[in-house]
Amino acid sequence: MYMKTIFTMLFYCMPAAVFSQEKSQAQYLLVRIDGSYNKSAKQYYSMINAEPGCDSAGIFYGLKKFDVKRDAVNTEAVLYPGKNDSLNLYYNYFTTPTQALNFIAKNGWELVNIYTETFSGSTIADNGNIEQRYPITTVSSRPVYCFKKIP
Repeated sequence: MYMKTIFTMLFYCMPAAVFSQEKSQAQYLLVRIDGSYNKSAKQYYSMINAEPGCDSAGIFYGLKKFDVKRDAVNTEAVLYPGKNDSLNLYYNYFTTPTQALNFIAKNGWELVNIYTETFSGSTIADNGNIEQRYPITTVSSRPVYCFKKIP
């Protein structure tokens, strides 16, 4: 009787253990939110800069570039604030970084980490006088967001 119970439990538990191993692998995506200026609208805007190489991130790679030149006609897609549920083609143009992050979250991605990317370099200061030029060290940083695809 005891042995029959063990075999019965193994018979029913083994398939569950095997099938639980078949979960899909997690997908991760690194995103930087870049800023730019729209001269026509006289406002700053944010763009999603998704690192290439993630199979599940096609919606971010397919965002259309917004033409910010004066009198440019942008009719291939819609702006995210004026979203239309029947259209899935958006410009890479978000009025705030928060709006860009919300767009990412609404497409099934969960924020798991943020780290700071730091850059250094130099520039030449001349104060308008070529003879008094001197180098200045520059340091800048920006956040990098790590997202995980929600299955």
